Amino acid sequence: MATVDDAATAIVELNGKIFAGRTLRVNEAEHRVSRRGRHGRCD
Repeated sequence: MATVDDAATAIVELNGKIFAGRTLRVNEAEHRVSRRGRHGRCD
């Protein structure tokens, strides 16, 4: 069962990295919109 646990851990870590990357991109987009003004879209 160690391989299953390792796989689950790897998936959780990968999902965490993907989530962190998405959050970072969203924050960058919000900062660009706030600098430019209120004319940017909010997706």
